[in-house]
Amino acid sequence: MSGLASSTRNIAGAPADPFLDQDLDSLATLGDRGARRQAAGNVAGQLAQDLPAVFLYAPTLTFVVRTTLTGVTVPTTGGGAARFDLLPSWRRG
Repeated sequence: MSGLASSTRNIAGAPADPFLDQDLDSLATLGDRGARRQAAGNVAGQLAQDLPAVFLYAPTLTFVVRTTLTGVTVPTTGGGAARFDLLPSWRRG
């Protein structure tokens, strides 16, 4: 990773890495096939170097609720606080 301050984040909320982020942007925006191949190779190389910190974290969330509650839904995607977004819709049955 670069020497940027930890408060600098990319669009996914991860610490910004200007080289990786630039290559990912290039993959999403460039029309030149050669430039895209170069960017893809750069991304693959960066991910290979950072692999232990990229995909190994998979949190498990456990909710314990009374069986009398209805409308209990926990989103499987979204930001960290998304799991609490639907709490107001939970009702006592």
